[in-house]
Amino acid sequence: MRMSVVIFAVFVAALLLVRFWHLDADFPNHSFWSFEGGKYSDEGWYLNAAMNSVLMGHWYLPGDFAPAVVVPAWPLLMAGVFHITGVSVVAARATEAVFSIIALFLGYTLFRRYSSTLPSACFVLIVAGSACAYAYSRLALLERPIEALMFICLWLSCTIRTNSRLRPALLGLSIAILLLIKTTGGFLLPSILYPIWFRYRNDRRQLFRTLIVAGTVAGGLLIAYVVFFASHYPADIATFIGANEARLNWFDSSRQSLRTLYRGTWADPVLWPLACVAMLASAWIRTLWSNVLWGVCVLWVLGYFAFIVYHYNGPTHYFTMFVYPIAMISILFVVEILQFSGRAGWIMIAIVIASFSWNIWKVSEFTFHPEYSMRRAADQILQIVDANPGSHRLIIGHGANETTLYNGIPSIDTWLGYAGTGRKMEIYQPGWVLVWGDESVPDVGPTRRLEPVLNVPAFDDEVRGHLSLFQVKESAPPNSAVH
Repeated sequence: MRMSVVIFAVFVAALLLVRFWHLDADFPNHSFWSFEGGKYSDEGWYLNAAMNSVLMGHWYLPGDFAPAVVVPAWPLLMAGVFHITGVSVVAARATEAVFSIIALFLGYTLFRRYSSTLPSACFVLIVAGSACAYAYSRLALLERPIEALMFICLWLSCTIRTNSRLRPALLGLSIAILLLIKTTGGFLLPSILYPIWFRYRNDRRQLFRTLIVAGTVAGGLLIAYVVFFASHYPADIATFIGANEARLNWFDSSRQSLRTLYRGTWADPVLWPLACVAMLASAWIRTLWSNVLWGVCVLWVLGYFAFIVYHYNGPTHYFTMFVYPIAMISILFVVEILQFSGRAGWIMIAIVIASFSWNIWKVSEFTFHPEYSMRRAADQILQIVDANPGSHRLIIGHGANETTLYNGIPSIDTWLGYAGTGRKMEIYQPGWVLVWGDESVPDVGPTRRLEPVLNVPAFDDEVRGHLSLFQVKESAPPNSAVH
């Protein structure tokens, strides 16, 4: 038994440690998640304030996209990291990988609280070996910090004691931080608060007392943040809301619901349909609801499903938030089915093993066959900019913040931000323009012209899979007529 535990621990540790290997490699090209847009832009967008604070001496550039006004927690943390390490894609992604391991540890402690040793070990193995979890633990997005804070919130929610004030207050603090990492955390509140309702559903006085304390702390902190800080940047708030505008009508929501139901396989092509069947079956297998963790996971899935439908065009990384709850749901369901039908239970176990084998194969493929197209492209951009010190060392382009992560050249966005491209050109006088794929080249005005200096492949998309760099130069004045 002791040797098997050692082998298990070493195997899990190896699966987690490979997340730190060649962190500057491309997000897996030609993979199950090739539609991912975060690799082109989102990493840089949500870290631009942190990078600006190091590279330019101040976090805020008026008129540029400033998501840190609304969701400051992640850029604030990474500003501290970058001031120690310098702006680095490796540092950013290593921090993300650390959060993925913290989330797994916290998820295990929560699952172990409501299950036995073997199912808990299976949970750790499934998540540690998940190809989706592996790929996205190496992309510096907001989802892994959200998962870690989600489990902190759930742990506090599940361990609140009668007449306690400290843990409800800490829960409120954690909820506030969760929402300041990403506002979509609001769709997870039913899952977070479910254990409190589950425990005190027959004691309304204690239920409301606990919710009032947590809500007062969370609401007070968020209101204070808005009043004393965010309210000073109304144009940036409006830009952020506009960039995440929802499409709510019967036709679009119905179509997106069906699309999300299918795309849930991005989290896991086997566990997602198994978890969906399990959630439907729980309408008849009522004993599943006797475990508070079942309700937590079901509400987690339904809450984030509702968010993706609300957002309408959810990118691939949104679906990574399903990995933990569907793993828990699948295991709890298999354990329950084994009590009724051994044959059906073992068939499900075989399916889960097949899924795990596929995931391990994909993880090994990504680990041992890295590609570095974005690294090479960013390095070439750096060489060209360094070789032209006469041009202002600032790049403007939609998603140009992503190249900043790799090469440390400051950048601003063309499309996003309350100021238009022309206004940004006038204010910041960038020396370089960057264009992804077939995106239109921005208009730099009548007094400037763009000279193409580089076209280099990056990533695997047939349309967006190359970067074009232009040098901004002054236009020659028109010849004056001779009279």
